[in-house]
Amino acid sequence: MKKKLFTIVISVVCLMFLSACFISTDTIKYWNGPDMGETIQTAVCISIDDSVPTVPVIKIKEVVMFDWDSNDITPEGDVLLNKVAKIMKDNPEINLALTGYASVEGSTVYNQGLSQRRVDAVYVTLMQKGIKGNRMTTVAKGETDFFGDPLNANRRVMVLSVD
Repeated sequence: MKKKLFTIVISVVCLMFLSACFISTDTIKYWNGPDMGETIQTAVCISIDDSVPTVPVIKIKEVVMFDWDSNDITPEGDVLLNKVAKIMKDNPEINLALTGYASVEGSTVYNQGLSQRRVDAVYVTLMQKGIKGNRMTTVAKGETDFFGDPLNANRRVMVLSVD
């Protein structure tokens, strides 16, 4: 009888320990074209004990696409940047790295400038939506670091949250 009671007590203690902090990860994707989309990942600590904090972790990974030889934000890009701005307003600890690209058509010098104009357009649009400039860094990569089709898919600005 003592051995059985001891086993039950140990089992209950182990279950209490294991349930004190349960980690779950959920991923939500919003479709925005071929092989692209906003990905928000949250890791949440669910606690039975109120003394254990629960802190969501939010990551932004977004692609703003541009038309050929253009640095104008498209209506789809504006919708996407509205989502990013809302997430950033709700989470003031998030900062962004903006990286601009261009396709291989045209000269390398021209494409470097075009990628700079694209990344600047995203930066200015986010500032107009209420995001402070000191929360964003920008880099223009021109026609480097291809993403899929170098003629079409490289007309983009990557929007990534950074720690």
